[in-house]
Amino acid sequence: MTVWLWIMIGFMGYRLVLYALYAVDHITYPFDYDAGEGLILSRAWIMARGGDIYSPVTVEPYFVMNYPPVFEGLVAVVARLFGPGHWIGRLLSVTAAGVCAFCVSRIVRQHSGKSLSAVAAGLLLYASCWLTSWSVISRVDTFGLMCTLAGLAVMSRDASRRTVRTVLAGAVLFSLALFTRQSLIAAPLACALAYLFPNDNEPQRRRHKIVFLGAMIVIPAVLLAVMQLVTCGEFYRHTVLYTMGEFEVAHFTRWIGDYLNMHGATVVLCAGYAFMRRREPRLRVPLLFWVLSLAVSFTAGKEGASINYFLEFWAASCILIGLMLGELEHFRGSGWRRLAGPVIVGILFVQVLVMHYRTDFNHVREVYRQSSARLSAYVRDSPGEVLSEYTGYLVINGKQPVYQPFSMTQLAERGLWDEEKFIADIERGRFSLIVMTNVGMGYGRWSQRMIDAVKSHYDLIDTLPCYELSFYESSVNVNNVYRRKQIAGKR
Repeated sequence: MTVWLWIMIGFMGYRLVLYALYAVDHITYPFDYDAGEGLILSRAWIMARGGDIYSPVTVEPYFVMNYPPVFEGLVAVVARLFGPGHWIGRLLSVTAAGVCAFCVSRIVRQHSGKSLSAVAAGLLLYASCWLTSWSVISRVDTFGLMCTLAGLAVMSRDASRRTVRTVLAGAVLFSLALFTRQSLIAAPLACALAYLFPNDNEPQRRRHKIVFLGAMIVIPAVLLAVMQLVTCGEFYRHTVLYTMGEFEVAHFTRWIGDYLNMHGATVVLCAGYAFMRRREPRLRVPLLFWVLSLAVSFTAGKEGASINYFLEFWAASCILIGLMLGELEHFRGSGWRRLAGPVIVGILFVQVLVMHYRTDFNHVREVYRQSSARLSAYVRDSPGEVLSEYTGYLVINGKQPVYQPFSMTQLAERGLWDEEKFIADIERGRFSLIVMTNVGMGYGRWSQRMIDAVKSHYDLIDTLPCYELSFYESSVNVNNVYRRKQIAGKR
């Protein structure tokens, strides 16, 4: 059994080296990987210059701040010192992924007392290409996951060593996670529910329970009240009202199917372990965390959702797998039971191999670097304003983004924003250059009226290969570059 674990740890260590090279390659790439990265940088740069990121959507720039301001705030602080760049958010995300792995290992060690299994659980986090792909880009999710796992690690300390400061620190970390990504509720809810149940093996400390539950109510409530007051109520509109999307069953089943196709064996193993240990008081928090994170992942049916909705569930699964390995590490059964440990570890090892060979540690190819540099030159050299689907190109070239594709388009479809003025700006040639991708034009980032206005009043002058972040293989996508048509008699 221990030999199998060492083999698996060795293989996952090899994957970690590949990930490190992959991360360095992506951190040093200066341009947008996807539309979301550009929006993070755009909003952070607004903050760095003292602007309002929760402004009414009726005034320019037409942006929706989908998340609370913690991650963008950190990017803004560094950007103010060194200038805007995607490397800031990517470095934060990659660092956060490392802390996540440490926290998973720590949680397993605290609950099982097994160091080898704890190491395996931490490395297992990197086995999923969903985690490795998402953690190298500048997005809020990995940093938020780090905060929630850090809070869970603090709350997982042995009862005899748990103090009021410990539970207060856990509440602060959970609150920080909520104000990084508002859907990270599974871990604090698991801890709160665990406190509501009596524990025969661990006498409840009434003071700790009151402090934790009180802090989890007061801290987020105070922060929410402050944000609402400072933004004149826009904080709620941006992070809740404007972020809501229509739930589509087909969208949900697609993501669930993809997740099971990639991580199916771990889901089955975790479900079996959770059922067998459902009455174990000492495992109540990690089991509740797994169930609740699974429930939260169901929101992946929301329009605009992606693999980031499953990262918390994957982390919770790694914790349960680590606890299972801890029980099997020195298992001494009789008869066929002696095979249980090697068989389960073997299944898990095969799962890791499957995830490995379906992972595309795809470094940014030279053709994408060249086309991105060319697109950046188009943006830099264009006089006047530029409208781009990837807004990061604008920020790094000293231009002001004025429109957020997808989110604003969705608001227009829901009747929460009037697109008439924006379309009129396109039609009268306000922008000297417009950049739209094939993917964006086909999947709702722009309304059909916007696309028609661009094609009618602008000339297509170039199509450039686009590095669109992919989780299995490179996507086929291009940036379509449109230049304002010359009006007769004008130059």
